[in-house]
Amino acid sequence: MNKGVIVAGVVVLAGVAYVGSSWYVGQQAEAKIRTSIEQTNQEFVMLGGDLTSRGMQLSVKEYKRGIFSADAVYALTLANSEEGEGPIELLIADHLQHGPFPLDTLKAGDFTPMLAYSQAHLLSAPAIQVWFDSQKEKSPLQAVTRIGMDGTGSSAWTFSPVEYKKDGTEISFSGGQGHINFSNDFKDSVSTGQFDSLRLLDGSDDSTLTLSGLTVNGTAKRESDNTIVNSLMTLDKLALAGDEELSVDKITVTMDSTQTGKLLDGSIHYQVGKLTIAKADLGSMDLTFGAKNLDTVVLSDIISTYEKMQGGQGNAVVELDSEQEALLQEKLFAMLASKPTLFIDPVVWKNSAGESKASLLVNLAAPTNPEAVQTNPIAALSQMLKKLQLNINVSRAMFVEAVSQVALNAEPAESPEHAQELAMQIYDQYVSEYQEKGFLTVTDDGAALNVLFQDGKITLNDQEMPVEQLMMLMMLLAM
Repeated sequence: MNKGVIVAGVVVLAGVAYVGSSWYVGQQAEAKIRTSIEQTNQEFVMLGGDLTSRGMQLSVKEYKRGIFSADAVYALTLANSEEGEGPIELLIADHLQHGPFPLDTLKAGDFTPMLAYSQAHLLSAPAIQVWFDSQKEKSPLQAVTRIGMDGTGSSAWTFSPVEYKKDGTEISFSGGQGHINFSNDFKDSVSTGQFDSLRLLDGSDDSTLTLSGLTVNGTAKRESDNTIVNSLMTLDKLALAGDEELSVDKITVTMDSTQTGKLLDGSIHYQVGKLTIAKADLGSMDLTFGAKNLDTVVLSDIISTYEKMQGGQGNAVVELDSEQEALLQEKLFAMLASKPTLFIDPVVWKNSAGESKASLLVNLAAPTNPEAVQTNPIAALSQMLKKLQLNINVSRAMFVEAVSQVALNAEPAESPEHAQELAMQIYDQYVSEYQEKGFLTVTDDGAALNVLFQDGKITLNDQEMPVEQLMMLMMLLAM
């Protein structure tokens, strides 16, 4: 047989095989992309937010797959803070080259087999037109993603710098980067991101917001029905200049959550290194919110149901009829069936003179007798509120220092000594009044409030009393 015919036959067979493999790989790449988008939407859920009506949601708007490549458009839908306005939709165009050997990676000298090589960019939209204008209509966001054959991949995002001035409004953005590494068949991820500075000047009131030194790190792990997400955001400085002068140094936000089935255990921890209002140094702050056994499915249902009852009126509070109230109550009891726990712990406010602390723990449960909610609210409270524990400790020295700082800022001509004396008088007056009514106990360095509600009984500062007596004390306090 002619050797040329044999060679030609081999080339044709190789070409057919590559076309077939590329077509198959294209199918697999699309499936992985759609699965990754579903996983991303799950990560957007924080404490049960319903992404179909609020928060963020990512979706595939178009997907046109060929043999060697595909073109897609993804939509990121964001809730609109403007009352009466619809959601904001941002579109991302994506061109994917199918593996096993995408042409552009071969040109770059990368011979690693992969499902797809993606080059995506942000499309123009009214909400971000200023960003596009600053780039002379070029896309200000580019992303390059490699989808590996072995369940691993990576994605690199580049945000272009911005310098924009128009009608008194100014935007200055340093640009930034983001990177994500995928593993475990794309179920797990490690992400990082950062930008150096962002400055916004509002010409309507000459106020300026400045952010500097933002970094973001996160991990996500998924196994069966268990998802663990951890993230850390740090910001070197946030400053607001204008009618109100505000400066916040060394901000840290840590978010940790474990979702098992429909139940979420999660917490958000805020740390502020230094808070300054005008010239008043208010010290540092530490604050954690959290929840355990929170049924995110039912909570999402409650949120979406109430939003439908609002009829598109945004954040407006609407008057509900008896049927609507009954429906929301039924859903609320369903959420309480998982016996969720809510907590705020710790709360720490510290300055150069001392620190004050607080904590709150709330254990909830569905009522064993739902009808009693209407007929006997106190009995219903005992059924739903299994435990409430509130502890507050206020340092006298810390309080005096904080109040005197605020007074000196309001009246610069005031002497520090007089400001301290005034702060002491305020502290002593209120502590004496609340101590007399039984709401506070005085400690060596300050005052304390300790409340425990459990098994239908109230203990206020180590003194047990009926719930009715506490309500009478609160009414007396309000007078």
